[in-house]
Amino acid sequence: MIAALAALLLGGRVWAHGGGAPQLTNEPAGPYTISAWTNPDPPAVGALHLTVGVALADTGEALTEPQVEVIAFPPDGAAPQRVAATHEGALTPYFYEADLLFSAPGAWRIQIEARGVEGEGNAAFMLTVREATPNYLLWGAVGLGLVVALWLGWILFGQPASKDEKTRMG
Repeated sequence: MIAALAALLLGGRVWAHGGGAPQLTNEPAGPYTISAWTNPDPPAVGALHLTVGVALADTGEALTEPQVEVIAFPPDGAAPQRVAATHEGALTPYFYEADLLFSAPGAWRIQIEARGVEGEGNAAFMLTVREATPNYLLWGAVGLGLVVALWLGWILFGQPASKDEKTRMG
């Protein structure tokens, strides 16, 4: 029950590692191909999870050795955000995971750089980030919990005393 509630409240974050909306699929990047998925979909101001896969371009063999960095360029031209993508928390050892934080809505350029013994390569995609919206599911769950708590309080403590109880009290 608690796991189901957590899945509902957290939404895509529960399933973020190793999945999401495809942004790149075997995109050529020097000696590599890069694939990338984002979650949540659609992206909004706030946290975004990025999963990356790197493979050799000539054989398609998935790699775990290259160093992967993600660079997010904001729409207003401010300083980019740089994040190392790692295997920590990945669904398989062939995925790299990174978390970005979007500070503003608009068209963000996301660049993924891979460096390894085979060489260097990069691939990029544009990501339209929308304004953050309230988490209606969370607020609904909080409201429902409050109603249940009030109802239980009334049942346990708030019912009028019966005539027999009033007679004994007074």
